[in-house]
Amino acid sequence: MADETDGVGETFDDSLRIALTVASQFGERISRLREQLARQREADARQEARELQSRFDAERGAARAGLAVVNQPEWWTRASVEEIAGVHETATAWRDHDDTAAAAHDTIRREVRDRYGVDVDRPGADPVAVAEALRNAERDRAEAREERRRSGEDLTASQILLASAEGRDR
Repeated sequence: MADETDGVGETFDDSLRIALTVASQFGERISRLREQLARQREADARQEARELQSRFDAERGAARAGLAVVNQPEWWTRASVEEIAGVHETATAWRDHDDTAAAAHDTIRREVRDRYGVDVDRPGADPVAVAEALRNAERDRAEAREERRRSGEDLTASQILLASAEGRDR
């Protein structure tokens, strides 16, 4: 008697071959999609890095411009405590990232020591007074942000009223 099959084994084999072929094709498609996604993410990361570098460069340029005043003796004769503290804050923030800011920090240190007898690295300020000054500065910044927000709302409201009035006049 010869081996006779009822075709079930062949049907199973054919179905398995088809299923494996389809699975392979899907697998390859998914693999290509992952590669495309990885390339897109890499391109996005490069773009984001360029944008961050551009923003960093712009902020550094603004810091340099703001720090230029420390090399002007006339600025020191009329500078307020807040202005001196402001340039010191900027120079401190940027000194590890920019040579111009580092030089400005040294100039500020020297000028403040020579003119006011204060060591900017160890000002010797009362910790309570420093904490109060920081709270006041943060409050002032928050109030300024709120005022800008309110003025923006007022401007928008006035523009709407003006447009409405012009519409009625027509």
